[in-house]
Amino acid sequence: MKITIYSYKRLVIFIIYKAMFSGRGFNREIQQTVMETQIEDLWIPYFAISTDLTVSRMRVHTCGSLWRYVRGSMTLTGYLPPICDPRDGHYLVDGGYINNLPVDVAKTRGANIVLAIDVGAREDANLHNYGDYISGWYLLWQKWWPWAKTLRIPDLNEIQSRLAYIANNHLLEEFINSDACVYMRIENIDKFATMGILSISEFFFTSFFFRF
Repeated sequence: MKITIYSYKRLVIFIIYKAMFSGRGFNREIQQTVMETQIEDLWIPYFAISTDLTVSRMRVHTCGSLWRYVRGSMTLTGYLPPICDPRDGHYLVDGGYINNLPVDVAKTRGANIVLAIDVGAREDANLHNYGDYISGWYLLWQKWWPWAKTLRIPDLNEIQSRLAYIANNHLLEEFINSDACVYMRIENIDKFATMGILSISEFFFTSFFFRF
C-alpha cells in the first residue's frame, strides 16, 4: 500500500495527540470474543473497574455492554484512546490508575474470599543517575554504539506509567498486608515487562503451570 506524505502526516499527528493505536481493531477482537453480551446476563456476578477521566473518579460497571466496559477497564493511556461511555459520553480508561486491586469493591458486593493473583511487572529501582540534565545525542550514541555501557534510563512511556500508578500503590500494599484477600504472585513473573506483548507465549506457559 502506498503511503502519501499527507496520510503519513495525519498518522504522525494522531500518534502525537491521541494514542499509538486507534482502538478499532482492539474493539473488534473483544466484540468477537464476547459478542453483544450484557454484564447483567453473565452466569457469574461480574464487575469492571475503570477510571473516568471526565470527572476524575473511579467507575464500577455492573451492567451494560460487556465488551465496552472490558475495553475501558484495560485502556492504557498513550497506547489506546479512551472509550466513550454510551450512557453519558464520559472518557473511560484503565481502572488500575485509581484502584489496581479492587478488593474493597468485591467485598461490598458480597465476596467472602478474594483471591488476588499478581501478574504485574516489578518496577526497576536500579536507574542510572545522569545528573541535572541529559543529552539526547548521548543517549543515541549509547543506544547505537555496540561497546557502550547499557544505561538504565526510563523512557517517556515508562515515566508516565510509573506516575499513573503511584497514587494507588499505598492502597495496594495495604490490601496485600491485610486479611482482606489471599495474595499470590506467580514465580518467575518478574522477567516479563508490563507491555511485553511479544513474550505472550512464554508468559502463557509460565502462568499455565502456576496452577499445579
